[in-house]
Amino acid sequence: MLRKAGLLLILFSLCLASVAVAGAIRLSVAVSLTDAMNEICADYSRAHPGTACRPNYGGSGTLAKQIAAGAPADLFISANPQWIEFLVGEKRLAVDTVGILAANTLVFVGPKGRASSLADLPKLKRIAIGSPRSVPAGQYAEEAMKKAGVYDTLAAAGKLVMAQD
Repeated sequence: MLRKAGLLLILFSLCLASVAVAGAIRLSVAVSLTDAMNEICADYSRAHPGTACRPNYGGSGTLAKQIAAGAPADLFISANPQWIEFLVGEKRLAVDTVGILAANTLVFVGPKGRASSLADLPKLKRIAIGSPRSVPAGQYAEEAMKKAGVYDTLAAAGKLVMAQD
């Protein structure tokens, strides 16, 4: 997490170099980055007194639609490149301002010894994932389980519990 926060802080500082030192910086940020962004904002505000971060956390799709509808944002950090492409297509983001600043790794957590690989998932009673229809991490989980050949089995057995986030 500290590595991710460090990368975000560097990019955040670079992106804001052109923003006035005093005032508010309006951020639209994927909710999965709440903890890291709160830390970055606190550090940035301490280093730049008089400048406040105004984060707006939410699902990447929700945030992108808000921006497309005219919501103000100085920086948009999405968990899904699809929404960046959407805003570029809507001419709300310039393509030369888009870049990757962090990445994540798909992991699964459970009782020790129950599952050590995706192939072991069918042995479990229930598996909670973010809904692939609304959460990028859910899309990644679905894709990984399909590649491992277990998704359809889990879905048919009713073992998948879809979470909003």
